[in-house]
Amino acid sequence: MTNQLSQPPAISPLAIRERTGSISTAEIISVLKGEITGLHIKQAFSTEIADEITANFSGSPGLKERKDGVPGQYVGASHYRKDAATYFAEAETARPYVDALFENLVDPVRALFDALKRELHKQGIELRLARS
Repeated sequence: MTNQLSQPPAISPLAIRERTGSISTAEIISVLKGEITGLHIKQAFSTEIADEITANFSGSPGLKERKDGVPGQYVGASHYRKDAATYFAEAETARPYVDALFENLVDPVRALFDALKRELHKQGIELRLARS
């Protein structure tokens, strides 16, 4: 009989944290580090900002119908059945429409990314956008 040390499981148990309120960068970093599996935050952004973004989306001249068999609309570029070069070219063309969704508002996705970047920098970790 051999002595075996207790080792953590190869696959972590599912741990999803759910709550209501503002977004915490510490919780997102816990997801990135694998400490929790997922994070579901209800009402993370104000209703007023969500309503403005929704109105900008609905009235966008860049609004398109999906063409992949799934009902829905989008603003921006779709990668469906496209090579990377085509997708990135379309994304660049669509950028003004996407930016207009957040006209006169703080883009919540960019704000969150910037907050994460600052917090991770304090820990000696660089967060950057993927490059092609």
